Amino acid sequence: MINPFARRKSPPSLTQVNDLFERLKQHDPEWLATTLNERWNQICDSSKHDNHNTVDAPARRPLFSRHKRRSLHSIEPLERSAWPYDVTISTLSDDSMVSEHVKLVRSHDWASTKLGAMEQWPEELRRHVNMCMADSRPAAVWWTEDRICIYNEQYSTILGKRHPAVFGRPLAQAWPELLASFSQHFDQVARSGKAASGDDAFYITERNGYSEELWASWAIIPVQASDGGDTGFYNAVFETTRQVISERRMSTLMLLGRCTSAAIDTQDFWKQAVRGLEPNHYDIPFVALYAAAVPEQAMNRSSTLSDQWEAASQTSKSPSDKSSSSSDRQWTLEGMLGLPTNCSGLPSRLDAESGMTLTPNFNDIVGTGKTTLLTSRNGTFPRGLQGVAKSRAFGDDCTEAVLCPVGPTNRENVLGFMLIGINPRHAYDDDYRTFIKILSRQMGTSIASVVLAEEEIKRSKIAAELATQDRIRLSQQLAMTKQEAKDTEVRFRRMTELSPMAMFHFDKLGNVLWANERWFDLTQHPRDSFHPLSWYNVIHEDDHALMGYEHVQIA
Repeated sequence: MINPFARRKSPPSLTQVNDLFERLKQHDPEWLATTLNERWNQICDSSKHDNHNTVDAPARRPLFSRHKRRSLHSIEPLERSAWPYDVTISTLSDDSMVSEHVKLVRSHDWASTKLGAMEQWPEELRRHVNMCMADSRPAAVWWTEDRICIYNEQYSTILGKRHPAVFGRPLAQAWPELLASFSQHFDQVARSGKAASGDDAFYITERNGYSEELWASWAIIPVQASDGGDTGFYNAVFETTRQVISERRMSTLMLLGRCTSAAIDTQDFWKQAVRGLEPNHYDIPFVALYAAAVPEQAMNRSSTLSDQWEAASQTSKSPSDKSSSSSDRQWTLEGMLGLPTNCSGLPSRLDAESGMTLTPNFNDIVGTGKTTLLTSRNGTFPRGLQGVAKSRAFGDDCTEAVLCPVGPTNRENVLGFMLIGINPRHAYDDDYRTFIKILSRQMGTSIASVVLAEEEIKRSKIAAELATQDRIRLSQQLAMTKQEAKDTEVRFRRMTELSPMAMFHFDKLGNVLWANERWFDLTQHPRDSFHPLSWYNVIHEDDHALMGYEHVQIA
């Protein structure tokens, strides 16, 4: 290869100059244009001071213009964007290196649009289209005042089924739903010349066969053509759907926990659960809460307080011991959201037979305690709710729901169940299933705590009633004992009145409590004057020592 910078002994030939020019044109056209302009200007300047010139120097003008090269016929053969990643050039050196989306962009009939053929695009448009195609984020270029759209492959996932019809179309035709809300941001950027951005904006798109919610943050950067021509916008998008939905569901779980922790009993628990679920109109379009009625009936069947105490004690020790067959259960509707008050599709009470009208596999679901998806496609979605259950956020008909048994984590004792509608604008994917699973577990743990506390209160009440009954029984027994003692004393006194022996009764201090007539006659003790040991002097002196000893033992 000839070194173009090597010093030559003789002037180069015209062929060598042409060869060098072609190589420079392909290698670095910008440098070539700048260098030729500077050299020509130097020639023009030197001609003014050369007294030996016999020919007038031509008027000084740039041979190549950095900003208006497109209008100069002298550089028409020079390819403007010859860098290897330019997807807007007329012919690609290696077509296999570009993606199918880029091929789709290049094959589009741009000549039929306001932008014109791709080879006629201004340099700024070509540069930003190349940057858009190379961007790993969803990005689009909106050009001219009509906001004609060109976008990369990642942006096509945002457009959904609108792709590829959006190519070359103005905003009003490409995405008419955004015209009212989003066009104002373009206008603001065009007026101010400053970029604009927004966080977690809500959109509706159809990319998986149904209309779904989409959340995204966006930025709009103004682009002005260097020749004062058309104005454009570079629009980068960051989809935040998963983040927004995750935060929304986490808020629901936190609020539900706060509400259910304030429940005072099982009946209040279901009301608090409705309060906790009410704000999330998106992920819980409707819900029906049923509570099991068997445990309360079993408690009421206990005939005595002792039987109830035994039942409550066994329940507290092992909640699973009181579980019964699903065929014996009855369920009471305790609360609902997003459904008519008198909805015929939701009976106020259910049993094993009527539960089959809710869904054909109702007993199996309740018996196994597993969360199950009900869909209208396989006929498991409640028929009474078809056309009635609608999304609280969008108003669309709900065609899917999940039946979630509620109880302890071991699932041996189902205390109720939830019928939760699925968001019609979001697929029941792994994240949705995880949310429902955590929600079901949280409900089960919370109601188990409430049930245990309620049963502890019941046991305490039963224990207090049993203790009261014991006190009454003991009081009655004591009264009977006292009465028997009195009767015995009366019988004893009657016997002593008839006895020829002198007998008296005194306390440990020596006060006479009672004496028969024979004792008063024998001792001549005053009948109305008593003091401690007032009877001591009537005892024979020989018995004083013995009497003193016995009295000390008694005292």
